[in-house]
Formats: sequence, structure tokens, C-alpha cells
Amino acid sequence: MASQKDVVIPPPFDHPNEKEWRFQITLLVQSLLDGKSNSCLGFTIAGSTSTTTIIDSRIGELSCIFFTPLSEVGASLLTSLWTSTRTRGSAILTHDAPNEDAEMAYLVINGSAPQGGAASGD
Repeated sequence: MASQKDVVIPPPFDHPNEKEWRFQITLLVQSLLDGKSNSCLGFTIAGSTSTTTIIDSRIGELSCIFFTPLSEVGASLLTSLWTSTRTRGSAILTHDAPNEDAEMAYLVINGSAPQGGAASGD
């Protein structure tokens, strides 16, 4: 394990106080360890529709998007819900057309492609 002396994270050029910058990093890391990444948002699947578009700047072509139903109607859609398109800033979801609105939540992980190219299936 690295000691505190081994880990050096320089402050941004415009930050006036290095000690305060390191404290902010500590708070951020602790929040992430506590599960507070603010990466879950809600959306509504409108009744009588079979596609839903989510607009979110964190979404990229390689994003993993996970869904949680927040209503009984949302739970009934889980077996038919899939992400048919992922592009920078949005995703199109395809699903059965519910009779009424369905409330859902989603989580985005890895919202951008790694530098140097995309992954392949080989």
C-alpha cells in the first residue's frame, strides 16, 4: 500500500491553497467510497411508447447503463427493456409499450471511450 508521502496529486494551477485542494480530494474519495457518486437519475417511460431517449452528458458509446424500476409498471418492463443505441450524450431504450407511464432510475458507468480506440469482441 502506498504511503501518504508516495501519493502526490498536484493542485490545479489556479487553486490558491494546496492543503485545501488535498482536503477536497479526500472528501471526494470518501464520498465515492460511501456510494455517493451522484450517478443515478430518474426518467419516465411514457405510456403507449416503445422507445425512450435518455439525454445525459455522461453517456458514451461504451457506457453501461443499469435500470431500476420505481413503479409496478416499470418492474413489468424489465424483461423487455434494452439499450438499442448509445452515443455521446444520449441513449435510446427499446421496450414494450406500457398502458401507463412507468417510473425508472438508471445508473451510468464508464461514460466515455478509452483513449486510443474502442474495444473489440475478439
